[in-house]
Amino acid sequence: MDSRFKGKDRDSQKEIWHLIHQSQRGDEEAFEKLIRLRREPIYWLAFQMLADEDEAKEIAQLAFIKLWKVLKKFKEVESFDSWLRRLVTNLCLDELRKRKKERKAISLNMVAEISSLKEPAAEEVLYFKELQRIFNQIANKLAPKQRAAFVLIDINGLSTAEVSKIMSCSSSTVRSHLMLARRFLRQQIENHYPEYVKDIKREK
Repeated sequence: MDSRFKGKDRDSQKEIWHLIHQSQRGDEEAFEKLIRLRREPIYWLAFQMLADEDEAKEIAQLAFIKLWKVLKKFKEVESFDSWLRRLVTNLCLDELRKRKKERKAISLNMVAEISSLKEPAAEEVLYFKELQRIFNQIANKLAPKQRAAFVLIDINGLSTAEVSKIMSCSSSTVRSHLMLARRFLRQQIENHYPEYVKDIKREK
């Protein structure tokens, strides 16, 4: 699972809870600290969904504004990070629905993971960039919910049950979206870029 949404230890989780509680009381400084701790995962998820840096930044900013407005409604019985993913995912889906034409696409799992490599070799960086370029060309035909299922499960490593809650649909529907996304991406790769077939996750 993408570690960007996970605290490193119990202390970091306690800090998150403390900042949430303070923010709920109207403490703007605490909210700014909360934003700093979750800025990267919010932006990264938006970028995975939209594949556009500027749009991802706009969605992240909108997410922070909306988060401030609704944070008081948040209850401890919920998972804050799951709640946050749902908020960002829904904003991205709204943005995708507004597009007359889907101009960009998601990245492959391996492309997403390049950010965690400390010192990748130059040829490795070029390889990942080429993979991303290819996926940006072929995945722009995916329906928004197929794209969301692929991003959340195959890139971020969430479970079907988690994505079902985020997307407000049944687990079977999520699996259907994921199956269609994987099938389409694999077929396109096999047809147009056979040398990269080994890097595509087969549908389960």
